[in-house]
Amino acid sequence: MMTERKVLPVVWVRYIPVLGLVAALSAPLEAAPIVLWGGTGHVSADTELNNSPRAAGYIAESAINGGTDVNGDGDTLDKVASLAFSETAPLNPTSGYTGPTFHGGFLAVAGSSSATFEAFKIVNNAAGDYLWWLTRHATTGMPVVFDLAQFDASADHYQAGPDSTLSVDTLNGWAASGRFLVRNAGQYYLSEAPIALGGNNDVTNHVTTSIYVASTMWAPYALADGNTDVIFSGSAFSVSGSTFTDIDAIGWYTYVHPTAAKFGVSGLRADLVAVPTPEPGTLALLLAGGCALTVRRRRRA
Repeated sequence: MMTERKVLPVVWVRYIPVLGLVAALSAPLEAAPIVLWGGTGHVSADTELNNSPRAAGYIAESAINGGTDVNGDGDTLDKVASLAFSETAPLNPTSGYTGPTFHGGFLAVAGSSSATFEAFKIVNNAAGDYLWWLTRHATTGMPVVFDLAQFDASADHYQAGPDSTLSVDTLNGWAASGRFLVRNAGQYYLSEAPIALGGNNDVTNHVTTSIYVASTMWAPYALADGNTDVIFSGSAFSVSGSTFTDIDAIGWYTYVHPTAAKFGVSGLRADLVAVPTPEPGTLALLLAGGCALTVRRRRRA
C-alpha cells in the first residue's frame, strides 16, 4: 500500500504535460485572412514576367524536345510559346518588383500563322497593378500560385473551414475563362466555380468573384514541377472542398480557346483556417510526456 502511494504522485506528474499539450492543440483554430496580391507600387512601369516565353515568341512544335506533340493533337505542326511550370523558379520579375513571390507556367499552342503573343507582364496601374497576359489565335493555359508560407511563418498549413473564402479581382479581360487553383496535400485542384472577367480595355473597374472553399466542388489538376503542358485536360469536379485540410498554396488558372483573349488579375485574397506550426518547446513537451508514459508502462509491466 505504501508503495502505491509513492508511485501515484509520479504518475500524475507525468500525465500533466500531456494533458496540457492536448488542451493546447485542441484549442479552436481561427480563420486567417491573407492578401496574396493587390494594391499599387509593385512595379513603377510595366514589367515583363520572369523567364517570359514572349522573348522567344512562338516556335515550331517540332523544335521542342526533339519534336514533342505538346498539345496531343497527333502532330508536331503547331507553333508553341511555352514556359514549363516551376514550383521553385519565381514567375514574378526578379528586378524592378516589390511584392510576394509567385510561381507558374504558360502554354500557348497555335495552328495559325497569324498567332501572336503580345503580353506576359505586370502592368503598372493607378487603380491597382495587375498580372496580365494577351494572346491571339492560340489555345492558351496559365496557372499562377502563391505559396502561403511567405505570408505567415507561424502557420504550418491551412484548412477550409465552413466560412473559408477565396476572392479574386479581375480587369481588362476578354474571351478567357478562369478558375481558382488550390494545392492541398501536394495535389493541385481547380474550382468548378468560374472566375468572372473584368471588362475589355477597362483598367479601373475591378470585377470580384468570391467562393466558399468548403462548399465548392473541385477537380484534380495534373500539374507538377517541370510540366510543359499546363493546359487543363478536364476531369470531373468530384472533390469537395470540405476535405481540404492541408492547403499550402493558392492561385488561379486561366484558359482560352483559339481566339484573341486577355486576362488580368488585380487582387487575390484568402480567408482560411491556419494550423499553427508547433513550437520547439511544445514538441519537446510532447516528447517528454510520451517518453515518461512509455517508461511508466514498462515499469508496470
